[in-house]
Amino acid sequence: MADSPPVPPSSPTARERLGGMTIDDEDRILEQEEEEEEDLYSSHPLPPPRKPAPKTAPIFANWKRKQLSPPPPSSSAVNLSSDPFHPLNSSQFPAPRPREAPPRGQPTRPAAPPRVLAVEIPPSSLRPLAFRIFTKKHNLTLKSEALALLCSFIGRKCGTDWKTSGSAEKLLEEVARTWKRNEGAAAILVDGNEALKAVIRDLEVEGPGANKSSLLTRGESFDFAGASGMNATSLGGDDEEGSSQQLQSAQMVISSKTGPNLEDINPRDYIHVVDAFTQPKYKYNQSRKQFERAQKPSLLPDATSKAQVFLTRYYLIHHRLLRNPSFQPPTFAPSSSMTSRGTKTYFKITPIAHLLGRSGKPFFIFGLLSTSPDTGQLMLEDPTGSIQLDITHARPIPEDGVWFCPGSFVVVDGTFEADGRFTAYTIGQPPSERRETSAEVFGHMDFLGINMPLEFSAGGGGGRGLRLAEKRLANEGKGKVVVLSEIHLDLPRTHEALTKLFEKWESEANGEDEVEVPAVVIMCGGFVSDGFGVGNGSLGYKEALDTFAVTISAFNTLLTKTTFVLVPSDGDPWGAAFTGGASGVLPRKGVPDVFSGKLKRVFTVANAANKKDGGGGRVALGSNPCRVGYFTREIVVFRDDLGARFARNAVRFKALSSDDATDGSADKGKGGEGHEMDVDGLTGANDVPRTQQEEEDTTPVQNGVPDSVKMARKLVKTILDQSYLSPYPVNIRPVLWDYTHALTLFPLPNYLILADSSTPPFTVTYEGCHVVNPGSFLVADERRKGRFVEFVVGAQVGAGGKVVDFVY
Repeated sequence: MADSPPVPPSSPTARERLGGMTIDDEDRILEQEEEEEEDLYSSHPLPPPRKPAPKTAPIFANWKRKQLSPPPPSSSAVNLSSDPFHPLNSSQFPAPRPREAPPRGQPTRPAAPPRVLAVEIPPSSLRPLAFRIFTKKHNLTLKSEALALLCSFIGRKCGTDWKTSGSAEKLLEEVARTWKRNEGAAAILVDGNEALKAVIRDLEVEGPGANKSSLLTRGESFDFAGASGMNATSLGGDDEEGSSQQLQSAQMVISSKTGPNLEDINPRDYIHVVDAFTQPKYKYNQSRKQFERAQKPSLLPDATSKAQVFLTRYYLIHHRLLRNPSFQPPTFAPSSSMTSRGTKTYFKITPIAHLLGRSGKPFFIFGLLSTSPDTGQLMLEDPTGSIQLDITHARPIPEDGVWFCPGSFVVVDGTFEADGRFTAYTIGQPPSERRETSAEVFGHMDFLGINMPLEFSAGGGGGRGLRLAEKRLANEGKGKVVVLSEIHLDLPRTHEALTKLFEKWESEANGEDEVEVPAVVIMCGGFVSDGFGVGNGSLGYKEALDTFAVTISAFNTLLTKTTFVLVPSDGDPWGAAFTGGASGVLPRKGVPDVFSGKLKRVFTVANAANKKDGGGGRVALGSNPCRVGYFTREIVVFRDDLGARFARNAVRFKALSSDDATDGSADKGKGGEGHEMDVDGLTGANDVPRTQQEEEDTTPVQNGVPDSVKMARKLVKTILDQSYLSPYPVNIRPVLWDYTHALTLFPLPNYLILADSSTPPFTVTYEGCHVVNPGSFLVADERRKGRFVEFVVGAQVGAGGKVVDFVY
């Protein structure tokens, strides 16, 4: 049979394409297709088909078709031919869409991170790093199966650079914190059970399906929109359990990483006034070096609670000393260099009981400074025993920079004598510890009971959104705190000054600039000039608070946007009724509700009328001391004449010689032991703080530092180094044994307000803690002059605040 002529490709599709064209267009397209066929055949070794191919297996037919031409894309939008041998034309494909630049102001899509090549890490290589983080830092014990899980986890997440990049250390730190947060401080044994697997699983998961705690620790932002409808009254401390639940629900909603939307944030919803009698109590376990939840405190505890007060303080400061680099022994040191006092690079504390039989040798000892009830001699006590101190040749460190009084814990360097005395050469305070350092060990603890762990305010990833909100609100002028002390509400001058001050805030808020009114106004007593129980007694005290209610009722903006916190003094009820204004028992209850009924009604009526505007102003009757939580910040308020009490009870040392004084002058301006203190201007005029030069012209100067500045530094260093608001014996300053946790300053707060009328006003920053003292509200030397302290929480510049004077 003769060969049939070549069969052109069937073209129903080509015929459809040519249906709407002219003859010239048809000829041009057919010529173009013939040229493309010739090019395709010339490039292929196979000849063009002349007759139908014999039947072959489908697999070989498909293979031949794939060799001749790639399959066309299955898209009906480009009108491609269904013939597999039809050549493909580039004009048949849609043109690529040009890449458009993102609009201005919108971030570009970040490049995908490079994939990490997983490696297998032997347990022996990871064990030193895990031991340092879990055991030395967090007091946790790792079992072998838990270490194997961590090796697998670090190998998958960090890859070959797990040791050099530092990522393994960060991941282990996060695992330890999450474990303590989930399991509690009591779970010190970390094994490879489901609890550790859940922690690792949560850290590996990314996205909305992850665990809440793990999302918080990875630094995501919060969505504060859910918090706008929260009840401000319950958040203020009236219902602490409800406020914690509401705050937790608001924090657990995760939003984008660009930060929270400030328009949906009501800062007043994040203000918490924590009373000393409602603050949760945690007892310190010295063997585990962890805090544990204690039983509910009682006003009438047993006698063992009194001894526990000093034991808790001792172990807290002692373990804080051991974390200090100056008291940490080197990892590798020859045994010949180890002496009783330690090597040249660190100090070693020796218990008092270990001094027996070692007379004539120098030692460092640490304990409680006290007086002997029999002889009146100065003693030093620790849990192992007590010893008599000889301070004839003792030199305080720093020179005239701190107070030493019975009830304080001190570090003494000296020699143990054969007669049982300890001759002291130097005596100093235990160095303080920054809040960030304490958070590395106790970051999982919520000491205020408002569902705000310590790591949130100390740089932990979980509080990233809250800290970002603090900064943004501070840049807009929000979050201002004003502190007034010694406000005698029974004097007409006080109400004139308050009216002038409130008018200024109201006019600024309603003016063109719309300056925000203070978020919190802290008013410290005494609220009557003669003290409660003198003069008209209860009737006069109630009239004073009622007059203040009338004064503030004219300022609607303050009533609906500001939280007023009233902190009593020793001259306020009910303690002054039994002590006559002398030192009462700490902590003390707030002003009774029977005296503040009219004042609370004024706030209730104003907020009810402005409920649609989100009124959140109120008055809180705080205890002394009390704590104010604002986002992640902690503010401690304490009203007491600390400077005068320290001056009356301090231990006097031998006067220094001229040579010693010359040597000590090199340390002027220092807070002691190498810690700098930032002291702002002490006073101001017309809302502008006075300069340091003006202070030096009017304040006595000694060794280049004004006496008022030295007094402020001395007071601040004494209180913060002791980490306790009342470092005196109980016969000098009585305390409620079961409520001393409210007087503890460990960890250091962000702000400490010492309302001390016996000390000139100041603002001092020491170890990251901003300490302010407003002094008396009415300046004694000036007839019509008032004074207060203001600061903005979260501000980057001037975070320590300033002392402001105004004329009324």
